[in-house]
Amino acid sequence: MRASRIEAKVRGRRAITMSRRAIAAVMAVALTGWLLPAGAAPLPYEWRRTVGLSLADVATDDTGFTVVTGEFQLDEDHRGFLVAAFDAYGAKLWQDTWQPLSDLYAGTMGDSVTIGPDCNVYAVGFGWHCRFGCESGGWFIRSYARDGTLRWTRQAAGWKTRPRQSKATGIDSWSGGVVISGYEYDDMVGPTDSWIRAYGLDGGLSWKTRVDVRGGTELRESAMDVAVGRNGGVFVTGGVEPDVGGDASDRDPFVASFDPQGERRWTRVLLERRDRDHDIALSLDARSGTVVVGGVLGNHIAVKLPPPHLGWVARLSFMGDIRWVRSWGREHPQDVEGVTVSPSGAVVTVGGLQSADHSFALTMRMYSPAGDLLASQVIDPAKRSLVGYSVSIGEDGTSLVGTLFDTAYVHETSGVDGRLWRL
Repeated sequence: MRASRIEAKVRGRRAITMSRRAIAAVMAVALTGWLLPAGAAPLPYEWRRTVGLSLADVATDDTGFTVVTGEFQLDEDHRGFLVAAFDAYGAKLWQDTWQPLSDLYAGTMGDSVTIGPDCNVYAVGFGWHCRFGCESGGWFIRSYARDGTLRWTRQAAGWKTRPRQSKATGIDSWSGGVVISGYEYDDMVGPTDSWIRAYGLDGGLSWKTRVDVRGGTELRESAMDVAVGRNGGVFVTGGVEPDVGGDASDRDPFVASFDPQGERRWTRVLLERRDRDHDIALSLDARSGTVVVGGVLGNHIAVKLPPPHLGWVARLSFMGDIRWVRSWGREHPQDVEGVTVSPSGAVVTVGGLQSADHSFALTMRMYSPAGDLLASQVIDPAKRSLVGYSVSIGEDGTSLVGTLFDTAYVHETSGVDGRLWRL
């Protein structure tokens, strides 16, 4: 299950040829079939793999090396953290699962993954158990060498010693190390305080800071994702709302910027409409002087809450200037679970679109750097609900992950199949 360096060298030249063909095919579809109605001319792909029970994130590099993280069925009673690596042809190179407790009501899951500048893999996850009334949860980071060897682990093990409720949500890397986002939470009210932590590539803690969207006010923050620019500038996104309940609650998306030492640069609260709904940003990317962020306006798809359920994406400068915002989905409820910037500057989103039978289709959209819609299409239409959660683009091609569900209420149930596509 280890990667073969000799095999990689032998096949390297063929990989370049195949990747060029794949990119050409994707661009051809983007200029033609993607603008057809949903369900027509599904997006073609080189290969697809079923991986675990659910997949939350994917990262790929310019050689086609791809890693995913999510959940795996460890035994009859447990679902556990999963990370797996594939080569450009879809061959599985290695896989690791982890569950530190054998309690009946306990579990772990993978939330986010990145490939560092040192070519090593860094994944964050969440662990929980019911030893203290199901109010204990903690996060962890696991770092792997490219061949799958575990390098180091860091954790806030709330599941191990005492009641603690803390969750990591995103991870990204740069030449100076890795940065993770997360929040503390309460079972009654949800996320409370959000934070960012930076580590060296060797696992040493560099700094940590609270997000504090509006310092000194009574707010609850949900940090959902983090991204790092080449110069080490850190960007975090999520939702912020007053520390009140019921109809008085109004959550809005935010983006905040920090310097490489964790000092705040700026904060932007986006699309603030004071309409008593649950707008939130779920995904973030930063590349070539551009920050892109996407999520849902109104209420999340596939939950028993009233409309609207609108997907949205915004582009900002590294200085926080809002370049453009786009939203869609009034006729067919949608959301954006993942967003990325391609090497050419195009903005690509992935999420779910509700069909006539109330199931969900995995949907991708592509925007030009100026915000013009270039393409919108589904992949692998399924009779059951299929939602996309992350997309990663390298010079050699694009990797996409999603999860298949048995029901339409995808945010209230567990997945039955994780899926990885190579475009």
